Amino acid sequence: SDGMKAGDTLRSGNIVITNTPSNTPPNGGPPPPPNPFSAGSTLTMSVFDRKVIGMDTVTTTAGTWNCIKIVYKSKVNAKSGPFPAPTINIDGTEWYAPGVGLIKTESQHGSTAVTSIK
Repeated sequence: SDGMKAGDTLRSGNIVITNTPSNTPPNGGPPPPPNPFSAGSTLTMSVFDRKVIGMDTVTTTAGTWNCIKIVYKSKVNAKSGPFPAPTINIDGTEWYAPGVGLIKTESQHGSTAVTSIK
């Protein structure tokens, strides 16, 4: 939020998303065959070591903002049915414009940027 300054450490957080599939056949047809993924899937993401680096100017096709630059670490685990996937470790950076929101993100897995505001 507003009032962040270089050197501030921000709160960590976790999110867990669980999907439980339906066994109801479409259009009242015969029941589907057993599915190894029928136990559903779970995605767990932890964000930690969030630190404010300072202010930075960011320009995208949507405009230019004075942003707070934040670095963070994240771990993402996915599991589909009984099958766990490898943990993904992310070292990321995000640029947050007070009063506007998240403008840009970067990590070794890719980047995002606001391209227009409507």
